[in-house]
Amino acid sequence: MLAPKIFEWGNKLVINFVFHHEGYAAEAECVCNEEWIEDVIIRYDGPGEISTVRLLAVKYAEETMKDFLSIKTAESERVTSFDPEI
Repeated sequence: MLAPKIFEWGNKLVINFVFHHEGYAAEAECVCNEEWIEDVIIRYDGPGEISTVRLLAVKYAEETMKDFLSIKTAESERVTSFDPEI
C-alpha cells in the first residue's frame, strides 16, 4: 500500500490510499469521524470481487485512522503537559 493521504475536513477525517489486489491497483477514499468509518468509495477495475476489495479498504482505513488518532492524541497531550517553568 502506498502511504495514505490524510486530511481533516470539518469534523471529519478523510483518508485516501492506493493498494494492490490480485495484481491490480485499487483506490479508496474513506470519510470517518473519530469513532467509525461513515463512507467508503472504491475505484477498482480488476477481476476480483469488489466486496473483497472494500473489506480490505475498510481494514486499511481502520488501521490508518487508529494510528492517526493515537498520534494526534499523543501530540495534544504533549502540548497540554507543557510546563513553562522548566
